[in-house]
Amino acid sequence: METVSLSAYRIVNKDIDIRIDVNQRQVAQMVTVEPSEKATFEQVQISQEGRKQLQDDITSPPARRFFSSDIDNALSQTLAGQPEQVSQAVYRIIDENFMNSSVVSGESRQASLALGLSQAAYLAEHYINDDQKSSFLDTMKQIAAISQTRTTDEKGNISYYTPPSYIPGTTEYKVDWGEIMKEKEPKRYEGYREAMESGDVVKGLEEFINFVSTAAITHPEWGREYQNNAVRQVNEIKLAEISNPFANIDLSAPSGFMSGVLDVLKSAFSEQTLQYSIKRIEQFFASLPEISR
Repeated sequence: METVSLSAYRIVNKDIDIRIDVNQRQVAQMVTVEPSEKATFEQVQISQEGRKQLQDDITSPPARRFFSSDIDNALSQTLAGQPEQVSQAVYRIIDENFMNSSVVSGESRQASLALGLSQAAYLAEHYINDDQKSSFLDTMKQIAAISQTRTTDEKGNISYYTPPSYIPGTTEYKVDWGEIMKEKEPKRYEGYREAMESGDVVKGLEEFINFVSTAAITHPEWGREYQNNAVRQVNEIKLAEISNPFANIDLSAPSGFMSGVLDVLKSAFSEQTLQYSIKRIEQFFASLPEISR
């Protein structure tokens, strides 16, 4: 699957790893790393013909987005040994329910996100191993919370909070010197970003490395401040409350799930949101393998 980064910074720096120990004075080192129509609702069962048509509608696999090494590892461990259809269902929830930039209206986005959480709960109920259910649902909730940090700049570009990753073998978070530059020296950051976006990569990287080399020596507290803020922000994401009007629907079978979703959609959402949502749910169930346990 394609790996999609969450911000312009992550895209332009995906092959650069700046290693700085914020507790020691040292020179920055640059290390090259490898890249990781109106619906009818009388019948909620999906016929084999309908299932085939819905499967055909799913024309491409979902993007596999990278959030942090911790989230990525949690998903990889949960999905190890699972059928490919289950893995794709998980990443489709992330891509289309949580991070879908084409869902414009606030109501549609709310319904899409909440349904994604309930679809994840269905997967946990029927496919995910018992000892991994809690971790899987916590991880999906974190991603849903990240999706609520969505911001749009004056050019219409959408970005999200990017969680930090641990330094391998430690419980400390990696320091994102790009974010520090953006906060502490915004004019310098703008020059760096413009150089990268214009294609002058050498100039951009020289500016970035010069900043890191100087900042790590003259302002080591910036790195420690970043790590402390990272801990706080990650905890806020983990503890974020997400309203889910579909939280109590029946997870025992597709028919019960569909009926419960329809009841909520009809009572709390517009016709447009209802039709959009029901199509997505039908595709979700059509893509799943037979339940073997």
